[in-house]
Amino acid sequence: MSDYMNTLGKATGLLGLKMCVTHLLTVRTRLITSSYKVGEDTTMHPLIGTMFKVTLGAYGPPIDIGRLHGVVSNSLENESIFFAIYLMIGLTKNTTEQHIKLIWAFVIARYIQAFSYILGVQPYRAFSFVAGLLMTIFGGVELVKN
Repeated sequence: MSDYMNTLGKATGLLGLKMCVTHLLTVRTRLITSSYKVGEDTTMHPLIGTMFKVTLGAYGPPIDIGRLHGVVSNSLENESIFFAIYLMIGLTKNTTEQHIKLIWAFVIARYIQAFSYILGVQPYRAFSFVAGLLMTIFGGVELVKN
């Protein structure tokens, strides 16, 4: 496997793990606040609920659920298109070290964006969002040019 495809795979894994952690934090917040999304969540056996609470550390202050949902939505909207574009670049173009650097920069920008979104910290949230968007645009332009 090429260095490029290996990097793309690792980056996909890291951002997938970020999404999983965000989902777990969402479940943790729902358990702390008892704000269940669907009715059957309220009928969960108490032992299972306790196991979830202990496993997820569902004690203490909750994280704003709206911010967690925002991270998930933003991740789905931005990361999937980035990876589709860069996968196609890897399959159809001659890749360079610059492409690998852009992939890692995207991952770093997306982690900064997620933390900034959850914590409500500007201007880091805006700058990291724009950085990731510019890397996606760069890849899209490269993909459509001859």
